[in-house]
Amino acid sequence: MKPSRLREVLALGGALVLWYFVRTTNYVNSTTSLSQMQITVPLQVRMGPRLTVYHLSQETARVTIQGDSQAVASLREQQVSALLDLTREDGLNVYTKVQVIVPGVVQMLDVDPAFVNVLQAAVGSRQCPVEISVSGEPASGRAAEPPRISPTTVTVTGPDPLLQTIDKVRGEVILDGQSQATSFVLRNLDPTDAVGQRVESRRVPLTLTPDSVSVTVPITSRSRSTAVPVALDNVRVTGERAEGARLQVKPEFVTLQVTRGIPLPEFVLTRPVSLDADDREGRDVALELPSGCQAVGRKSVRVVALLKPGATPAPSPTPVAP
Repeated sequence: MKPSRLREVLALGGALVLWYFVRTTNYVNSTTSLSQMQITVPLQVRMGPRLTVYHLSQETARVTIQGDSQAVASLREQQVSALLDLTREDGLNVYTKVQVIVPGVVQMLDVDPAFVNVLQAAVGSRQCPVEISVSGEPASGRAAEPPRISPTTVTVTGPDPLLQTIDKVRGEVILDGQSQATSFVLRNLDPTDAVGQRVESRRVPLTLTPDSVSVTVPITSRSRSTAVPVALDNVRVTGERAEGARLQVKPEFVTLQVTRGIPLPEFVLTRPVSLDADDREGRDVALELPSGCQAVGRKSVRVVALLKPGATPAPSPTPVAP
């Protein structure tokens, strides 16, 4: 073959190869489509050996990725990670960059937020008093006394800044018609600040040692029984022989039910009444009960005016002959 002919053949072959390459590249570009997707993922924290993270200004990050449509469509949230690396951070208040890891079939375009404010601190412990409130009602006629708690303090462990805000560890007992002393074991105890708000961290839970307390609520009667004398200061004797009369009351003592919290009375009065000195039978007189007191049994007494020794009783009426 002549050299000129050979050159023509080679040139033609090269043109065919170039045509095939261009055609194949255009085909791939014409069939490949790119897609974007946003995924919200939780922020993972890599902490150092000395400090613990107890607060993030943002708990999640929104990651925008791009890649082949099929690759993007098959991507799962678990394949994308957003990391805060604090292994070399010793500050207590750190503004750190969000690092995103995605599979090689896609690429990351953006992450929001790009930086996160982090609070970290050393972990400590503190003794805190336990306070238990009692709600609900015992049985009718019964009253709940202040609860007895054991132990009265617990140890709270957690980040130092949170420990400094704790005032008490609180719990609640709910009564439902109990008629006698009842004991409870409480595990749902909450560290609270001075205004009663719960102290907590979403990232580092506070731990309590022990994690439960025993509570006994005494249940007693709402009233107390006491015997008190009857005073006759409200009884007035009338009639000609009033000065020579003395009063007699039966019974001399009555039993009262006194509501707890109200002082026990020294005596109980009758209601105001006038009694004729010549009335040998006497009268039943109702009691003037103090507030918060109830009489047990009779609510009245019998009062009789008796003539003093030597006093002349009133003459009996003389029958008149028909």
